[in-house]
Amino acid sequence: MNETQQWLLLARTSWRVNRVRFQQSLRDSPVVVGVMVLFLLAYVVGAFAGVWWAFSYLDSLPGAGKLIGDRLLYLLFFVLFAMLCFSVSITCYLSLFRSDQTAWLLTLPISHRVLFLWKTAEATFFASWGMVVLLLPVLIAIAAKRETDWLFVGKTALLLVPFFLLTGAIGCLLVTVAMRFLSRRALALGAIALGVGILAMGLVRMFEEKEALEVASFSMAATFQGLMGFTDFSRAAGLPSAWLANCVVSWTRPFSSAASPLMVCLLVSHGAMGVLALSWVGKGWLFLLWNRFLDHTALASQRRTLSLQRRQKEGSRLFSNRLTSGRLLTRYRPLIAVAVKDILTFFREPAQWVQFVIVFGLLGIYAASLGQMPATLDHEHELYLTAVINMMICAFAVSTLTARFVYPQFSLEGRRLWILSMSPVSLDRIILLKFVIASLLSGAVIAAISWLSGAQLQVPTADRWLFLLALFCITLGLNALAIGLGVLFPNFKESNSAKIVNGFGGTICLISSFVYIALWSGLIMWAFQEKLTPPAEDMGDEEHLTALFWPAIWLGLLISLFTLTAPLFFAAKRVKKVEFLEK
Repeated sequence: MNETQQWLLLARTSWRVNRVRFQQSLRDSPVVVGVMVLFLLAYVVGAFAGVWWAFSYLDSLPGAGKLIGDRLLYLLFFVLFAMLCFSVSITCYLSLFRSDQTAWLLTLPISHRVLFLWKTAEATFFASWGMVVLLLPVLIAIAAKRETDWLFVGKTALLLVPFFLLTGAIGCLLVTVAMRFLSRRALALGAIALGVGILAMGLVRMFEEKEALEVASFSMAATFQGLMGFTDFSRAAGLPSAWLANCVVSWTRPFSSAASPLMVCLLVSHGAMGVLALSWVGKGWLFLLWNRFLDHTALASQRRTLSLQRRQKEGSRLFSNRLTSGRLLTRYRPLIAVAVKDILTFFREPAQWVQFVIVFGLLGIYAASLGQMPATLDHEHELYLTAVINMMICAFAVSTLTARFVYPQFSLEGRRLWILSMSPVSLDRIILLKFVIASLLSGAVIAAISWLSGAQLQVPTADRWLFLLALFCITLGLNALAIGLGVLFPNFKESNSAKIVNGFGGTICLISSFVYIALWSGLIMWAFQEKLTPPAEDMGDEEHLTALFWPAIWLGLLISLFTLTAPLFFAAKRVKKVEFLEK
C-alpha cells in the first residue's frame, strides 16, 4: 500500500466515524440538530441582509464609497487569514502532540509523512469549515449588490481551496518549527514579546493618527486618508489574504484587472508549495518532534513531582500553624486544591492562555484606540450608539472565550472524573467552583476593558456604571451557560478541546450565548432609547421614554438571574445520577 492509499484509508475511516456519529446524534437529539440548522439558516439570512445594507450605505457615499468597500474586503480576508493561521496552529498542536490517537497511529504501519499530512488536513478542515459558513452569505450579498456574473461565488469558492491549503500549511509549519527549535520558556517569552510589540505599535499608530486628525481639523479628506492609511497593511504584496481579496475585488468590477490571473497563480503555486513543505517536514521531523515532546513531558512531570515533594516538606510546618489549620481553611481546603489544579492546568497549556492573552490584548488595544471617537461624534445619540456597539463587541469576545475554554472544561476531566467523584468535594460544588473561577478571570478583565473604553468615549460616569453592570451580568450568564451546557452535553471521548467545542453541545452553547447577548443589547437600547433618538426624529413624550429605563434594566436582571441559575441547577442535578459517570 503506497502513501496515497494510506492517506485515503485514513480519510475514509474518519469519514465513516464522523458519519456514524452524526447519524447517532440525529437519532438521539433531533431537536438539537433542528436548532442548529435553523440557527445556520438564520445566520445566512441575517448576514446577507447586514452585508447588503452595509454595501448599499457605502455605495451611497459620494466618490469614496466603493473604495471603502474594497478596502473592507481586504481587511476582512486579512482578519480571516490571521484567525485561521492561529486556529490551525492550536488545533494542529493539540491533534499531533496532545491526542492519544497520534500515539496509537504511530504504532501502525503508516508512513510518518502520511500521518503528518493527515493530521494537518484534519486540523485545517476543523478550523476552516466555520470560515466557509461565515463567508458564504457575504459573497452572495456582494455578488447580488454589485451585479457580478453568476460564476462569481463558484470561482471564489474554488479559490478558497488553495487559500485554506496555504494557510493550514503556514499554521502547521509554525507549530513544528516552534517545537523543533524553541523551548517552552522561549516560546512563552516570544509570545509575550510579540504581544508587547503589537500593543506598542498599535498605541504609537493610535497617537500618530490622533495628532494627524487634530492637525487636519477633522476634514473629510483627512479622515478618509487616515482610514486608508490605517488599513494599508492588509494590502501587503506578500500576504495570501491580499491575493485572495485582489481576485474577489477584481471579479466584482465590470472589467477584471489584469493582475487577477497572477494572484490566482500565486495562491495555487504557494498552496502546492505548502503541501510539499509539509510533506518534507512530516517525513523528516515528525518522529523527532514526538520523541522531543515525550521527553519534555516526562521532564516536566518529574520537576513537578520534585517541586510538590519539596513544597510538602516545607509546608508541613506551615500547615501545623494555628492560623492555616483553622476551621475556615480546613473546611475549604479541598475546594482550594481543585481551584489550584484548574488554574495551573490553564497556565500550563499554551494553547489556552495564549489565545486568552491575544483576544483580550486586542480588545485592550481597541479600547485604548477609542479616544479618537468623541471628537468625531457630533450628537449624543451617536455617542451612545457607539457605546452600545462597544458593549456588544466586548460581550461577543467573552462569549467566544467561554465557548472555547469554559465549555469543554468538564469534558476535559475525562477519565479523571471518577477520581473527582470520590474526592471530598462533590461534583456539584466542583461545577460551581469552575463557574466562579471562570467568572472571576473573564469578569475582571472585561470590566477593566469596559471601563477603559467608556472613559475613552467620555461616557458619563453614571451611564458607564450601567454599561459595566450590563457586561457583568452578561459575563456571569455566559459562564453559567458554558459550564451548564458543558455538563449537560459532555464528550469524554475527546481530549482535544477544539473537537469538543465543534460538537452539538458547543454549537448550542454558541447559539444560546448569541441569543442572550442579543436580548441584553435590545434591553440596553430600550433603556437608552431617549438618548439614542436622533434630534430630528420625534419619538413622542420624553417622560414616557425615561420611564422605560428602569423596567428594561430590571427585565435584564431577571433574564440574567434565570440564565445564571437554570443551567447550573440542571447541571448539578445531572451529575448526581450514577449512570452519568458510566459514560
